[in-house]
Amino acid sequence: MKISTGISNIFKINKLKSVLLIVLVWQIINMIVGKDYLVPSPFETLQRLLDIIVNINSLFNILITLWRMVFSFLLSFIFGIVLGVLSGVKENVEEILKPFVNILRSTPTMSIILLSLIWLGSEGTAIFVCVLIVFPIVYTNILKGMKNINNKYIEMAMVYKVSNIKILRYIYIPSIMPFLISSISLGLGLNLKVLIAAEVLSQPKYGIGSMLYNSKINIDTSAVFAWSIIVILITIIIEKLVLKNIKGANNGIF
Repeated sequence: MKISTGISNIFKINKLKSVLLIVLVWQIINMIVGKDYLVPSPFETLQRLLDIIVNINSLFNILITLWRMVFSFLLSFIFGIVLGVLSGVKENVEEILKPFVNILRSTPTMSIILLSLIWLGSEGTAIFVCVLIVFPIVYTNILKGMKNINNKYIEMAMVYKVSNIKILRYIYIPSIMPFLISSISLGLGLNLKVLIAAEVLSQPKYGIGSMLYNSKINIDTSAVFAWSIIVILITIIIEKLVLKNIKGANNGIF
């Protein structure tokens, strides 16, 4: 217990040192450039960050982006799991979906955003783009998990007439779970990045991306930095909360 606590404290100290080093380098660059409208100081950015956080309109924009992120990721997640499992069970389904998934992987994100703007307008673009970008990640990981299942275990379960529920619980879920966690870890961060980019280009009425674009138009660089920090913090918090809950649920199942 003492050893694990000591290691945990060391990691926390190292993280703090990394943050302080980043702030120091940031301040040095600010002093070298000498123009706050190009590179604002950490203190100026912190002030702008606090102004954004206490502003009700800013909080509403953050909530709208979070709603888009959750909704789009859930769609990607559901489609990815369902089609990944089907492809793992039926080889012909995998062959049918393979060209489609490869096209989604290869198509530039910018092309998808521009086409979505033509088809769906500014409000629907962000969600549609996120689903198309994140779906291949979830699908591929689930498919790998399905192929990771040892068929001998399933055959043995069939011989001993084990119920389908127990086969699902003790064979399928443990095999898929590491790949599921990996897809969530990779997908969540990418989902938010793509969403912000789509919002910046499509400029919906509300959203963090729209606020970033407005800050750029007004040459408010400190606001651009502040909004970027908000996105980073949101990504870290969500990933930690989601992955912690999934691992807890996983431990509870088994």
